[in-house]
Amino acid sequence: AGQASAVNFLLDAGADGLRRNKAGMTPLHFALIFRQEDVRRHLMDWMKQNRYPPDDIRDGKGWTFLHFAAARDA
Repeated sequence: AGQASAVNFLLDAGADGLRRNKAGMTPLHFALIFRQEDVRRHLMDWMKQNRYPPDDIRDGKGWTFLHFAAARDA
């Protein structure tokens, strides 16, 4: 819960929730990889409020958050 609160604070303060690392991964990708469901939910809500369709956000290999979710649960 603490991480989700931190993410919320950063997003409210103007942090870029779509910022990518060198591999093209966003915070949403990492939330899925590390099974941070509260963080994922906050990021998805933020994307919805800012009209960023999450299914359009891809990493450097072209994977969307759905690819990561499917691979995680495989």
